[in-house]
Parts: sequence; structure tokens; C-alpha cells
Amino acid sequence: MRKNVKRIISLALAALMIMIMCTCALASTSRVFDNAELFTSSEESALQSKLDSAIKSTGVDFAILTTDYTQGMSTRGYSSTFYENNGLGLGSDKSGVMFVLDFYNGQAYVLTSGKMIDYITDDRREAMLDNAFYYRGDDDYYSMMTSLISDAAKYVQLGIPDDIEYYDEDTGEITPRQPQGFTPMLFLVSFVIAAVIGAIVCFISKSKYQLKNQVYNYDFHEFSNMRLIDRSDVLVDKKHTSVRAPSAPPPTRGGGRGPGARPSGGGGVRSTTFRTPSGGSFGGGGRRL
Repeated sequence: MRKNVKRIISLALAALMIMIMCTCALASTSRVFDNAELFTSSEESALQSKLDSAIKSTGVDFAILTTDYTQGMSTRGYSSTFYENNGLGLGSDKSGVMFVLDFYNGQAYVLTSGKMIDYITDDRREAMLDNAFYYRGDDDYYSMMTSLISDAAKYVQLGIPDDIEYYDEDTGEITPRQPQGFTPMLFLVSFVIAAVIGAIVCFISKSKYQLKNQVYNYDFHEFSNMRLIDRSDVLVDKKHTSVRAPSAPPPTRGGGRGPGARPSGGGGVRSTTFRTPSGGSFGGGGRRL
């Protein structure tokens, strides 16, 4: 029995170490793509360190892209194509966020993929850009990036807001977020944790209660006690209260929206999304630099 317990603990710890090593390997890959050459070598190293820390703490990918030429594409199109072509994103849904400074189109952009579409909603993204643009007047692009990294990691820790709806900015379609299922990675993590805890509890219990061929009889006649109590309930009084329901208000007419207004869904938190020509799903938005 003890050998089996040790074997289970060893396998569980080995699986946990493999998961940690894979995460560290992914985090150590360069994620600062400074094609516009905005950062010094020391700033780039510091940003990479912050990205690594964010990847480890959140379990999603973080990247920075600067460019002064997008081959004629929009910031949205160039960023999503770059994300796909460079293998960014973690997990089967390629979860991650990329902060983009596009000087060709003159735009700062936050691109999200996978779970980050849920974490960084439109309102949260605008708050992130508000904080980052505090440093825009001094052309302090390094501080802009550190602000975006910090805020994105903070929102992952805060969790996914309730009542998210996805707004497709190309079709205008609104789709409510569906409850997420039990993913394979979540199953593996749950299994490893349960195996480690179960093995430890089993080992401790076995160590404490080793009887070694002895039989233990509990004398329930001597150590037990039971007392029956006779109780009855009597109804003393009974009251009824009625309230007249108010009449329903008459239906309103009209209800149109002004020109250019986005269609309204169920009033939930919104994340704007779009699809790439290859079929990838992304979220994001930006503002003029």
C-alpha cells in the first residue's frame, strides 16, 4: 500500500513539474517585437521581463508590437495577421493579448484572443488606454507599455465580468457569452491536485491507524446515549393579506435610435470582436496616437 501511495505522489509531482516547465519555456520566448525601434536595449529587456511575469501569473500570452509599415493594411488587419503568423497565444484557443503601436496608421491598439476577449471588455480596454495615454504627451512609449501590461494582468486577476455579450463589428451581430465547459487542461490540473491531496491524506491516515492484524470493537452500548422528547405544535391564529396589483403601463411607440448608434443587446458588458480571413476570432480596439 505504501509503495502505491509513493508511486501516485511521484507521478502527480512529475506531471505538475512538466506543466510548470512548459509554461516557463513559453514565457522565456521573446515577445517584444520592436520593429519601429522605439525602445533601448535595456527597456526591451525590462519589458520582456514584465511580459514573462504576466504570462506566468495569468496563463495567457502577452506580446508587444511596434511598426512603422503595415504593408497597406489597417492596424486591426496587420495586428491579427501578425499574431497568427508568429504563433502567438497559449492553449487551444490561442489566448493572449498584444499591445500595438502602429505609426503607419497612427494608432495604438489592444488585440485580444481566446479568453482575453472575455477578460478585456470594451470598457476595460478604454480604461487601459486612458491610463497608457497619460504618458503619450512625453512620447514615453516604454511607460505606455508597462501601464498596459500591468492593467491587463490586473483584469485577469479580477476575473471575467458577468453578462458578457460579443458585438461583431463587421456584421453588427450580438451574441451572449455561453457558459464554458470543462476543458482538458482544467481536467488535468484538477486531476493532479486531487491526486496529490488524496495521496497525502491516504498516507497520513494509514500511518495513524495501523492496527496490524488487531481488531478494534467499539462498545456502543456503553458510550452511546439517546433521549426521545414528545413535542406538539398548535395553530393559534391565521391571517390573510391581499394587495391589488397595479395596472401595466401602456406600450410605448417608436423606440428608434439615432443615426450611427450601435444596436443594443441585453444590457450586458460588451466585447467587440471580428474574424480574420483565415477564420481566426479576435477582439480589440484602439485610438489615434
